[in-house]
Amino acid sequence: MFRRLVDSVPAASAIEIDESDDGSPMATTVMAGTDDGLWLVLAVVTLIPFVDEWGRSRHELQFGVGVLDVECNDLKVHMDREGAKPYVSDDLRPWVMRCVCAALRRLLKEVQPTSIYRVTKVQQPPQKAMAKHEAVTKTLLEKGFALKDTGTAPCGGVFWAFE
Repeated sequence: MFRRLVDSVPAASAIEIDESDDGSPMATTVMAGTDDGLWLVLAVVTLIPFVDEWGRSRHELQFGVGVLDVECNDLKVHMDREGAKPYVSDDLRPWVMRCVCAALRRLLKEVQPTSIYRVTKVQQPPQKAMAKHEAVTKTLLEKGFALKDTGTAPCGGVFWAFE
């Protein structure tokens, strides 16, 4: 069983900047762990660089709940509710998006992207899922980004484009 380790929004110094498996910048912060310290639950945010169809450099923003096997240094990130559910206790749930948004703020400061694209992983996400995306949008707006476009992506998910 995972025990909540967070009781306040993480300070920037508590958020680690690293690279994901594909080399993209990634921010993580610990939210919960097992009593033996062998497993940690993390908020994970990545900014994946890409060039869009018009030749513009952008970053795709992805976020989720990561589960880290400390001994093997193996991180598995879940970007959907069902995948994350076993690792997020009822008392941790209210902290997840607070930690994700704190990690996002830290990653934005580190990477300083000029254009960000986000898309939901499912078509027509439920309102609970959209509330999470609204929290991320609010964070981006607070950090000076402007919402330039939104709609339905070719994959059927909802997308947002910020500059």
